[in-house]
Amino acid sequence: MIRLIGFDLDDTLLNSQKEIGDKEAIKEAIKRGVKVVFCSGRPLVKQTIDYYKEIDFVNDAYYVAYNGVVVYKVSDGSIVSMHNLNGFELAHIYEVVSKEAEKIDGDFALYTHYNNSVYTDRLNFFVNLENKYNHIEVIQKEYWKDEKFVAHKFMVGADLKDIKKLFAAIKDKFDDYTCLISMPCFIEIFKKEADKYRGLVEVSELYGINDDEIMAFGDSMNDYPMIKNVYIGVAMGNSIDEIKKVSKYITDDNDHYGITKALKKYKIID
Repeated sequence: MIRLIGFDLDDTLLNSQKEIGDKEAIKEAIKRGVKVVFCSGRPLVKQTIDYYKEIDFVNDAYYVAYNGVVVYKVSDGSIVSMHNLNGFELAHIYEVVSKEAEKIDGDFALYTHYNNSVYTDRLNFFVNLENKYNHIEVIQKEYWKDEKFVAHKFMVGADLKDIKKLFAAIKDKFDDYTCLISMPCFIEIFKKEADKYRGLVEVSELYGINDDEIMAFGDSMNDYPMIKNVYIGVAMGNSIDEIKKVSKYITDDNDHYGITKALKKYKIID
């Protein structure tokens, strides 16, 4: 019996209008005793908490943020676990990425996330998207020069074609970290021991839920460990091929009630 479900946010739980289209189905699952965990690259901000409020699940909720780097208790924002990059690691990552970015004629912003703020040495359209979607502070700071600075994750924002070129150049240079394209215009680098699956398992242990009682929904590469390793990993119809290949089931897309259809298929709701 499924007792815990992890949901990626963008392009999975959220439809094209950034709304929870499957809200009623998820609320019904919660009424039947299922615990719900949002698992996202996003920070814990008011908008995230509002999504939990929409499904009437706040007081007992946890949130797997920054792709599993930080796990929060939603009701009070307290941190359950955290796997930060330290200053020396950030300086190394910045050196490698900036060197390769200089070889490409593109508009790259190299920045970090920490404590609901973005730190960058330069602004561009993609950094501003962080402020638009998450309503978090953007601070201009040469973070890689401060050995005491820490971050949840390192990011690059640029046009899709430039992101692909840069990713091809750096993906094999970070054996000790996870390096992936999370969304078409973003590269993310973070601790290897942190991912959405491990964060979801941490939450399951807090609830006293077994591995064979966990289900998850996702669509992008930052969902890969979660979809591959949970008992029932469900790929959205709009998922990339890599996610579909490791999923147990492929449902409809995020604009056509894919979550509702999968919950009914597995008899979690009627």
